[in-house]
Amino acid sequence: MKAKTIKYPPHKPEPMVLKEIAIAPGIGEVISVRSAKAHLSALLDLVASGREIIITSDGKPKAKLVGAVETNRERFSKAWVIT
Repeated sequence: MKAKTIKYPPHKPEPMVLKEIAIAPGIGEVISVRSAKAHLSALLDLVASGREIIITSDGKPKAKLVGAVETNRERFSKAWVIT
């Protein structure tokens, strides 16, 4: 008997950190500093997928995690010559 290959859906399930992210009106998705430290890898995955996360300390926004901006600039490859 030939073994069957099971293919799973290409999308990944949402990470467990979603339980600790709250949605604040006017601010967006927020998480405390302590929780952000504990779940940094999962937060980076969320940000890489296009979401923005606000990190709070004592209930006040302190930082914003956003995806990195990719540019198609050419790297500088010539040396400067000063005469």
